[in-house]
Amino acid sequence: MRFLPPSLVILALFSGSVLSKKVGDICGTDSDKGVCEPTSWCKGRSGTVSQAGLCPGTPSDVRCCYYPKCSSPYQSGYCKPTWEVDGVGVACWGTFKSGHCPGPNDYKCCYPGA
Repeated sequence: MRFLPPSLVILALFSGSVLSKKVGDICGTDSDKGVCEPTSWCKGRSGTVSQAGLCPGTPSDVRCCYYPKCSSPYQSGYCKPTWEVDGVGVACWGTFKSGHCPGPNDYKCCYPGA
C-alpha cells in the first residue's frame, strides 16, 4: 500500500470548496475586505473593484468589491464588514444597518453620523 505525503493530503483537503468563492462571499486582503460581486454591480455603486484573483472559482467579471454605496430612503452610506476597524479601532463612524448590502450577516451598511 502506498501513502501520499502529508503535504499532498493537506493540499487536497484545502483545494476544493475552501479556496473557491461565490458571489456574495467575503474576499480581500489582510488589510481590506470586500464582497465578491460582478464588476458592473460594484462600479454602479461607486465601489472599488479589485485586481483578479481574490474571488477564485467565480466568472471572470466577478471581482472583490470594496465599499460599495448603500442607501435607505433617507440616508446613504457604504458596505463593509462590521468587524473591520480603521486605524483608531472604529468599525463605523455612525450606525450599521442590516439588509442594505449583499453578503453575509456581518457585512452591513455603515451610515456615517447616523
